[in-house]
Amino acid sequence: MSARLTPAAGEAVRQGQPLARRLVVLGVAFVVFLGVGGCSAKAKPDARVELAAAISLTRSHDLYAGNVDWSTAVPQAYAELGSRTAPSAADLPISELLSQLHDKHARLIPVGAAAGPSLDPAAPLPSATLSGDVAILTMPGWSGTPGQGQRYVRAAWQAFDQDQPACGWVVDLTDNGGGDLWPMLAGAEPLLTLPKPVGAQIPGQPIQMFEVTGGTVAEDGHRQAYGAPPARVSAPIAVLTGRFTTSSGEWLVLALKSNPAVRTFGEPTAGAPTSPDLFQLPGGAQLQLAVSASVDTHGSQHTTPLVPDAVTTTPLADAQQWLTAQCSPR
Repeated sequence: MSARLTPAAGEAVRQGQPLARRLVVLGVAFVVFLGVGGCSAKAKPDARVELAAAISLTRSHDLYAGNVDWSTAVPQAYAELGSRTAPSAADLPISELLSQLHDKHARLIPVGAAAGPSLDPAAPLPSATLSGDVAILTMPGWSGTPGQGQRYVRAAWQAFDQDQPACGWVVDLTDNGGGDLWPMLAGAEPLLTLPKPVGAQIPGQPIQMFEVTGGTVAEDGHRQAYGAPPARVSAPIAVLTGRFTTSSGEWLVLALKSNPAVRTFGEPTAGAPTSPDLFQLPGGAQLQLAVSASVDTHGSQHTTPLVPDAVTTTPLADAQQWLTAQCSPR
């Protein structure tokens, strides 16, 4: 399924990238706003038009819109705006309104500010160490070009090309702050047992599962090939999570949990297992909102923190102890 929202009155929706490609903490797809409340796109934008647009789009599209008491939030926003007319005068009332959503993806991007994620070619890549009979694979968050994504995947796969641990794997996602989900899914393929380990759903639309097979990640006809993956892992897997495990990092947790050999340890995640989209406001600012929820292989939607199987402040030690207990005598 394309990154496509059902148009509401007065809106035009651009067909963007597939949902998985939008799983970047700062978002990458755009929706063009044409008018709200009978205001034409050709009308000169002012602060009240800007605020009305933001309110309409947020109420219509944000997954967390139900958290806001709109009967009081809207009058408060207009009172905060007062008689100011410049579109930028609406920035503060809009930002204060977005804070009431409790949507960790929601933000206002002022005119002239960068909308996309910062791409760091020197960003940390997956790495693995062997601790006794347990291998520890760290998978950080990551954003970059498709070519740079190949580096991320190859770095993850190198761990599986080494001597396999006797007792199992620890996958450390405690510092995975999100980014581009596709390389993360491809890098984790040796740990997955189902070809469609996680999905997404925009309200009112069908669930779209992401397929991870043979080193290729695919969704709705869009695919990215990363090469031939290593053999699948048959040992138990412990996944570590924490409050910094965010956005695409949380989707990766759900994907890994599709493997029945996985047990999660640590603290609840940040609570942003959603996909954001960007909406253009009349005055030139952009509105980022969470528009689709993650879906596990049981069909359950997730929009809140993921609670690990074992809540603990010593996740690595507890995970190693659990893996050692699963270990077959050599």
